[in-house]
Formats: sequence, structure tokens, C-alpha cells
Amino acid sequence: MRIASFAGLSACLCLAACLDRGEYPSLRPRAFEVAGGAGAPLPPAPPAAPARPDIVARIAALIARAEEGQRAFVGELAAARPVLARAGAADSETWIRAQEQLSALDASREPTVSAMAEIDAMTLAGADAAGAPLGENDLAAIAVGGERTAALLAAQHSRIAELAATLASP
Repeated sequence: MRIASFAGLSACLCLAACLDRGEYPSLRPRAFEVAGGAGAPLPPAPPAAPARPDIVARIAALIARAEEGQRAFVGELAAARPVLARAGAADSETWIRAQEQLSALDASREPTVSAMAEIDAMTLAGADAAGAPLGENDLAAIAVGGERTAALLAAQHSRIAELAATLASP
């Protein structure tokens, strides 16, 4: 027991000898901290640069492609409804035709799906095709395009799910 306390005491003395006795900054609050942070106000942040025209044009083209996909979907939906209404029992000829029509309806969504994929890729990259970083308003323009395209996709998906639910299960 005495050896352990002697070893601990000698270790403390060795460490104390290594300490620097220089001046350290005070831990007391600084003047601006005492005054409630009422120092000089920070200058306002510079306004964000407007969205770049090439980004705005690309998003407009992607939204147009998504809406083209929506028009194709609506046309295919009109063709699918009567076929699905005539669908018979599972694995019958009319049921198989209805399944094919659902597949065609799903395939008509391709322009909308690919537009959404490109918008997502732009968002994730955070840069344009040349590698230049996107600004705040560029990202905002991309987000608006993404919201519009995502709404189209959600409506399409919902419509397909509703129609698929009307078919008999195999």
C-alpha cells in the first residue's frame, strides 16, 4: 500500500515539474459577452445570385418532358379503362389483356420518371454538368421542378394502384 501511494505521489511531482508557468487567457467573460452581445452588428449577407439561365432552362425542359409523359399517361389511361372494366377471372384472356394494358400504362410514365431522375441527379450532384457548384436560387429552381414532377408521378402511381386493385388476384 505504501509503495502504491509513493508511486502516485512521485508521478504527480514529475507531472507538476513539466508544467509551463506562462500567462494564460482569463476565463472571465469578454466585454461584448457582458454587454449582451451588443457589439457592432454584422453586415447583412449579400443577396443570393439569381438562378442561372441555363439551370432554369434545363428545369423547364425537364418539366415539359414530365408533362409530356403525363399527356401520354392520360391517353393510355383512357385506352386502359374499358379493357380493365372487361377483365374477367384471374388468368383468363381478358385478365391477361388487362395486365398488358396496365404494363403499357406504366410504360407511358417513362418521360415523367426520367425527368424526375435527372432532377434528382442535379440535386444530389449540387453542381451543373461542367462541375460548377449550384447556387441557392439554382437549387430552389430545381426544387420547384422536382415538386411539380413528383406530384405528377404520385398521381400516376395512385391511378395505376387503383386500377390494379380492381383486377382479380391470381
